[in-house]
Amino acid sequence: MLPDVVAQRRDPFHTVILYGGHLIGVLTEHPEHNRVGVLFSGPTGRRFRLPDADTTSRATASLIVAALSYHYQPHEIAVRDTGNGFVLWCPTCRGAGVPAGMGYTDERTALERAAVDHAAVSGHPATLVNHPQALPPDLAPDNAVATDERNIR
Repeated sequence: MLPDVVAQRRDPFHTVILYGGHLIGVLTEHPEHNRVGVLFSGPTGRRFRLPDADTTSRATASLIVAALSYHYQPHEIAVRDTGNGFVLWCPTCRGAGVPAGMGYTDERTALERAAVDHAAVSGHPATLVNHPQALPPDLAPDNAVATDERNIR
């Protein structure tokens, strides 16, 4: 049985690859070079560059192979009162370098929107809990390209 993989075209050059609702990577097409850049996203959202591929099918396959080595699960999140409103708090994304949580003016809106907004910002589903715990850090997949990580976002 094949994994639940969905490709969503974002613009003429970028395709997002989801695996069971989790972002597992972004493909960047370079038509003038006949290459597809592959950026893998682990369960925490940390990103790793994989070798370029010559087709989107091969690029997607490399993401699936990498993703099968990980255990993807929803991030635990909470809504916190800042005194000036409410914010979405995700300790996993904070450690992975994903942008900071969303702000809300009232608690009801925050509780209704937090999980949806988390998925939109990070690409990973979330579960609201009282005391969220971070997922363990992602290690680079076996097929990752060595990088200093300054230019992969």
